[in-house]
Amino acid sequence: MLRLSIVLLAGVVLSVASVMPRAIAQTTAQAAGAPTNWQGQYFNNDSFRGTPALTRDDGASLDADWQASPGRGVNSDYFSVRWTQTQTYAAGTYEFDFTHDDYARLLVDGQVVMEQWHMQAPTTYTDSVDLAAGPHTITIEYYTTYGQAVAQLVVTQTAAANASGAAVIASSLVAGTYFDNTSMDLPIALARVEGRTLDFAWTDDLATVLSKDAFSATWRQYVVTTAGVYRFALTHDDGARLFIDNKLVLDEWFTQATTTSSTDVALASGMHIIIVDFYHRWGPAVVQMQITPLAGSAAPTATPTSSPQPTATATSTPVPPTPAPAATSTPSPAPTVAPVTPSSSPTPTATRTPALAAPTPTATSTPAPPTATRTLAPPTPTPTPVPPAAPAPAGGSTNSPQAMVDDAALPHEDCLDKNYVNGFSWQFGPDVGWWNPSPPAGYGALTGWFAITTDASPTCTTQPPVANVRVEIRKYRTYALASGTWRLVQDQASGGLGSGLFFPNYQPGWGSPDVRNEPDGGQSWLAGASGLWHGWPSSRAAIPAGTSAVCSQYEARLVLDDPAGPDNRSSARMLAESGFDWWQSTASGSNELGMNGRYKLVPQDGSYRWFN
Repeated sequence: MLRLSIVLLAGVVLSVASVMPRAIAQTTAQAAGAPTNWQGQYFNNDSFRGTPALTRDDGASLDADWQASPGRGVNSDYFSVRWTQTQTYAAGTYEFDFTHDDYARLLVDGQVVMEQWHMQAPTTYTDSVDLAAGPHTITIEYYTTYGQAVAQLVVTQTAAANASGAAVIASSLVAGTYFDNTSMDLPIALARVEGRTLDFAWTDDLATVLSKDAFSATWRQYVVTTAGVYRFALTHDDGARLFIDNKLVLDEWFTQATTTSSTDVALASGMHIIIVDFYHRWGPAVVQMQITPLAGSAAPTATPTSSPQPTATATSTPVPPTPAPAATSTPSPAPTVAPVTPSSSPTPTATRTPALAAPTPTATSTPAPPTATRTLAPPTPTPTPVPPAAPAPAGGSTNSPQAMVDDAALPHEDCLDKNYVNGFSWQFGPDVGWWNPSPPAGYGALTGWFAITTDASPTCTTQPPVANVRVEIRKYRTYALASGTWRLVQDQASGGLGSGLFFPNYQPGWGSPDVRNEPDGGQSWLAGASGLWHGWPSSRAAIPAGTSAVCSQYEARLVLDDPAGPDNRSSARMLAESGFDWWQSTASGSNELGMNGRYKLVPQDGSYRWFN
């Protein structure tokens, strides 16, 4: 039996996370329009290739829990399923609780909402989506290896529509840096990744590293929002201050009892960085933050707090273009970026250039459930690409705002070779937004780049490469946000890639990499003794006038060196990342570090994955 429950609840929930299935009552009213049944296509392979072994109507709700074959002609193990369902929803916020083992992704109207494409025990992931009134199509892609096969979805309406249209589309995990003093002075005592919300109340020592008194901390988080007014509320004891896009919007930096301070901020559509500084002297330590979209006026209004607060208009970094999903041959439109409209309210003059330690990866085998909120409008029949984009080749993967945010904020997915990156600030996580977020004086060019390395052991020493396995890169593109519009400035399809072998600490000298061109337009590398393949588009790009942000992205997968040889991809653990640097000119001169995303594992099943 398959189960889908839609429950109407009162209240507003911005983000919820769970690691166990939730008990949801099934007797309350459903969204407008009776749900259509799930249509299932079953394949005896890992990537929905060829003609389905079974196609059937799987009922109105999704509650799969199989110990054997799900149906006639389908394997008991190692099979994939694609389910689709279209129904009419009332406008509002909906919570998707998706429980599954192994590999799965959930899409709403072709946009990826959840993606956990890796082996795992049954785990529940929760995400919230703002839906406009009208029909929406939910697609689930699922692949199981062996043993129990679980795929269960519960959809709950948690709030009616927000009249202002303000919504948090995606949010990263919170990265925290702690100091054993009250003034955030070096050395750093602790750096770690928190959950997706800032909600702490300590009464004892913190992680056995800091005492319960006289410490300070700073946290950063990336969020993607629609345009609107948002209330930021900080509960703290003692001092706290809040920066949005490096502008001070709330300043309570003094010793005090537990206090809640808030301010309303108008945010443009796009990505924003939130930074909270905090210090504590004695007694219980509390720091909590809530973000609430406000309905009504588009102009921010200061909310009375324990001290007068400024009203601020924050400048955002819009999300780069999201490539089209593989399931469609229609080009995916790049987003239209609306210029930020200055507010008539005064803008605080205090700014912050954060110099934060990279977070230390958490030692856990349980993935952190995504809890972002996205705003999805009903699909349009024929989207018009702006600018035109090539359709994604068959077999491609999907990219999403959440993936871009996570690549900017989460720690690396595994250990890097200490010989390659020892001493670099990004040894444990990405550096985004505070190295050189604007072109340095005298620099007129830029280039994206990629780095591929073999996975390291627990001692952070590279392991020998696996025989007969290559890493392929395709669709490498670099975008510049120039005067509010994303412009494609480098494209592998038209310019190709250059590369070299590096060791250690990005020093050249290991000769030319073993590179070959692949039939689908990509370029692959056979890992050798060097262990690090570092490359870039063949030609640098001139920096467009008015550039305020840069994004580089590509797809990577594992392919066989000799198709007739052994398939060792399941044993190959390769890490890849994307970044960019500023250069003095397109032809010569020195480079200046730009910024880089996180290292992620290249899928072992031969599928593509995006790196941002």
